[in-house]
Amino acid sequence: MDNSDDKIVLTGETAIEKFLAGKTVWSAYVAQYPEADVNFSEVDFSQYREAGKIFDFRGYVFPDKGVVDFSRATFGEGEVNFFNATFGEGKVDFSNANFGEGGGAFHQG
Repeated sequence: MDNSDDKIVLTGETAIEKFLAGKTVWSAYVAQYPEADVNFSEVDFSQYREAGKIFDFRGYVFPDKGVVDFSRATFGEGEVNFFNATFGEGKVDFSNANFGEGGGAFHQG
């Protein structure tokens, strides 16, 4: 986590650890820092994927006003699910993200 200029930025291993800890841990963090930026740019999520499992962001809530950056992230083979994920009013960037053959599923209910 980088706190330069008092802006909370969740990045690198800290961001991955919170995501992998599950939706409850992630949601508690986001509730505490609703204006934080989340930087998953260039993260290779495939190294965290269990074979044959969906990479599941379903129902995750991202900071309401912060920047959420998945640019150039790699998700590996298999489905990536963002159904009912909430990104709020901040900028969201999936430019040049690689979803592999499984593709990414996005739906806002």
